[in-house]
Amino acid sequence: MSSPTTLATPVAGYARGVSAYEPGSTPIGWVGTGVMGTSMCGHLLAGGYPVTVYSRTRERAEPLLQRGATWADSPAELAANSDVVFSMVSDDGALTAAVDEAIAANPAVVAKIREGKVAAAGVLVGAVMKATRGQADAARLRELILERLS
Repeated sequence: MSSPTTLATPVAGYARGVSAYEPGSTPIGWVGTGVMGTSMCGHLLAGGYPVTVYSRTRERAEPLLQRGATWADSPAELAANSDVVFSMVSDDGALTAAVDEAIAANPAVVAKIREGKVAAAGVLVGAVMKATRGQADAARLRELILERLS
């Protein structure tokens, strides 16, 4: 966004014949309410855009719903009620593969985590972030790492 009242042409979104994006009058759909999606969608809400959200679990969307977003029961419902749709979802399969590679490459760190020194998981998070060029959700990575090593 270039300012709170102007929405740049969406890069990853779909615009349905909308020539101008206006707060209060351009309905926006948002799929994916993880760490990054919640933050980005929150900026649209703060800018005055009406936003409808969908996520696999409604509880992940609660912070946005409390700020005025509307819940959609399906992506189809969201799309039907939106002029612009953004999607911010992760690929856990790709993340899991990167986590597995980091675990295999760092046996000493894995041993520390298994001994109860869970702060050492930061080393593996950093390795995966480097491998994915910063495109991963660090909180989700930590969850995956600790799940794999529990």
